[in-house]
Amino acid sequence: MIRPHRVALDCAPRALRHGEPYGYLPPKMFRTDHELALTLGWICDRQLFGRAYSALQPDYFWSMPRTSGVLLRPVVTTARVTPGAVRPGDIDLLVVPYHGSELVLERTMALEIKAIRASYTRQGKSPNEFGFSQAEGLSTLGFPYVAVVHLIVSDGSPTHEWRIMQRARILDEEGHVEMLSPAPHDMLPADLMDRAYGRLMANRRNSTHGVGAIYLERWSAEEGAFSSPAGYWMPSCHPARANDRVSYELLSRVASYCKRNLTSFLANPRFDP
Repeated sequence: MIRPHRVALDCAPRALRHGEPYGYLPPKMFRTDHELALTLGWICDRQLFGRAYSALQPDYFWSMPRTSGVLLRPVVTTARVTPGAVRPGDIDLLVVPYHGSELVLERTMALEIKAIRASYTRQGKSPNEFGFSQAEGLSTLGFPYVAVVHLIVSDGSPTHEWRIMQRARILDEEGHVEMLSPAPHDMLPADLMDRAYGRLMANRRNSTHGVGAIYLERWSAEEGAFSSPAGYWMPSCHPARANDRVSYELLSRVASYCKRNLTSFLANPRFDP
């Protein structure tokens, strides 16, 4: 059981409005599906990130209050949070929830992220490392929750490989649907996520570590986004459980890091402002 550890900020974090820029990267990093570019594409797609976060932290997500959200900071040098720490060298994504102007440090989560650059002809592609050794280093440092996430990009299948799928159309905000006639659809993204998720679960060494397999559409310069305007694929995730080696000294250092670098975090609110 992790006891509450809260620290007040000077003011509530400000969430960027739709269309406001968060980060800048060289175009080549997007064209080559660089891990950092994929990470930014994921966290800036708030619905897709929210679907994954709700699956990684279901016991917390569904009880978050109206004024809550999470602060997200990619590529945090570990030694800048806790001096002297060298393994892992970076926290690929630091997730710190907030309620109003208060940091909810006991729900801090550190993510190790790997990129899978697959294709129809190389569907078995996997990263050189799964990320669990780095995740174990994060648990040893004392982060309350730790997860390994694989971000997947790929080309599509030829149309003769598409499968007939049942369709439904959403009619209203209450979730009523109309069933439509079946139609062929490219299910390669779902197959890739299933494969990645299965490998993650088979190679997981610490039962407290969450895992996630998340598909991103390839970057489109015309759309200026990763995800297709038609929607996104539901992530395949397993929840992270509480680390029994939580360091409250580390959490105080996380709070200090957040305060010093608050403008470098992306605030993702739980509810649409």
